[in-house]
Amino acid sequence: MNIDKVHHSRTILIVEPDHNYGQQLIELFWREGFVIKRCQSALEAENVYKNAIVDLMLVSNQLPEMKGFTFLKQCRQVSHIPIVLLADNYSDTECVNSFFHGVDDYIPRKQPIKEVLCRVIAILRRIQQRQLPSNKTKLLIVDDLKMDKQSLAVSYKETTLSMTPIQFNLLWTLAFQQNQVLSKDYLYRQVLSREFSLYDRSLDMHLSRVRRKLVSAGMPVERLKTAHGVGYSFN
Repeated sequence: MNIDKVHHSRTILIVEPDHNYGQQLIELFWREGFVIKRCQSALEAENVYKNAIVDLMLVSNQLPEMKGFTFLKQCRQVSHIPIVLLADNYSDTECVNSFFHGVDDYIPRKQPIKEVLCRVIAILRRIQQRQLPSNKTKLLIVDDLKMDKQSLAVSYKETTLSMTPIQFNLLWTLAFQQNQVLSKDYLYRQVLSREFSLYDRSLDMHLSRVRRKLVSAGMPVERLKTAHGVGYSFN
């Protein structure tokens, strides 16, 4: 299946106690370039989505914690991660209640497994389109970071930072899509207006300089993260 490169490197958390079905999902998404995390219990899943970057969760309705939608309620108290519920059998009541408690889609297992992939891609695409930097947005404030697109001014905790247009564009793109790991493929096209090459270290050097300037102004170094072999994120 052909998938836009923008979707590569997105992290999918699969919470599925059925080993065989879970393995089918892992293989399907892995072949399409997704990063996979697998849990077999709600407790494991809670630890993952609270402590790691997850772009979407696939959750089985066979979890004991799904009775009374306990897991969904707990998740929605602390996270807005998109959730797709995988149902053993379709139920009108369960479907309606699932959406009421915050799921983004409800898919019975009898549906072809590739449909799960297609629906996940559709959800991620809609989210990404909402998060793409808009030309109309001129001022960006993320906690102590302030950026003015018109003047290319950057400040952190009232410390003014000097950045080149490329450095500004890189930081703006990452900060605008906060907590999302953006792939190098995407950043090369978005920031440098060219395709990513394995031996091209330009983006790494720009990122290093941006990080150094922010840290010198008091930003914790871990806020600008490198996902090795994947890309970068501003958290």
